[in-house]
Amino acid sequence: MQEEILDTRRNERLCSRISIGSMQFTQTLTLYREDDESGPRTRLGMKLVSQNSIAVIGELVPRLDVQKIVIEYVDSTLRQVQKHCEADA
Repeated sequence: MQEEILDTRRNERLCSRISIGSMQFTQTLTLYREDDESGPRTRLGMKLVSQNSIAVIGELVPRLDVQKIVIEYVDSTLRQVQKHCEADA
């Protein structure tokens, strides 16, 4: 996996281009402060954008395999963020 940071705003937003093998997508993580009766908290948003393309020459990845890889990536990323945030609490 390779990650290139495209844009960042401290404590608000991180936008990067991710490459996993032949797959590429843009990932945006956003943080929103929320206050309610239980106190302050932070809501994390994650958006993935990928252009669909078919390789004429090179590796073809079946659609269900791509879906599985992306789901695992999102799950892993969100768990890492949660672990990091809970370690600081």
